[in-house]
Amino acid sequence: METQIYKKKDHGHDVRFESKRHEPGKKTVFGKEYKAGKKGLKIIIKDLVNHPSCREFIATKLCRYLITDHPTKQMIAPIIKAWEQSDGHLPEVHKAAIKVAFEYNNKYKKFQNPENWWLQTINMSGASYAYPITEKKMDRFKLGILVSQDIREPDWRLENIGYHPYKAKQPNGYSDISTDWLSTELIIRRLMYAKEAFHQYKIKDQIDDTIHEKIIRANFDNPDKILKIVTKAKSNEEKHMILFNLPEVLRA
Repeated sequence: METQIYKKKDHGHDVRFESKRHEPGKKTVFGKEYKAGKKGLKIIIKDLVNHPSCREFIATKLCRYLITDHPTKQMIAPIIKAWEQSDGHLPEVHKAAIKVAFEYNNKYKKFQNPENWWLQTINMSGASYAYPITEKKMDRFKLGILVSQDIREPDWRLENIGYHPYKAKQPNGYSDISTDWLSTELIIRRLMYAKEAFHQYKIKDQIDDTIHEKIIRANFDNPDKILKIVTKAKSNEEKHMILFNLPEVLRA
């Protein structure tokens, strides 16, 4: 089945049903017959999202994203339960997923995809000024209007580390499997981004020889171990590259 999206310059039109682009007649899915046309489409979508396989698929995908490449039935069970109890209310489903992630945090360390890693480098450093777009500027943006150049820096940054938000090679988006992000090139891209990002800091922070110790003590349970590694670097720039590409940061 297919829907046609009408787009003009403002990208502000709704999705519409294009009957000429659909196979005519009734459809049979999972042994159930559905009416022809858009009325049948709405019913089948409702039935599919309420199918037990859908709950299991979404719960598994959440666990794969947050915990491990190979989620167990024990991991996904609480998320499915939250789905059933809330009738698929997404905030409740996501709360259950986060709770499960914390419960398994000591046993599993998920290798972070480039976007999560990028956001974590910003959050860990506390350098909100280094974030490409300020909250005030984002709040002024209205959905349905073309994105202006002055707020497009995030997609440039993400493209540099191999995760452009609109250029996933496969139709179901970027992979959630760790090994797909472990190539030499993609690791080098993270190293180079960390180097570049440090030069976005305020000058006083760039020359502050204690800045990385502050970041480490604020974010790690084993700060002395991390400090011993990072302080071997010759410059603050190198410290930044090493710190944000340690296994403890790449996996979380």
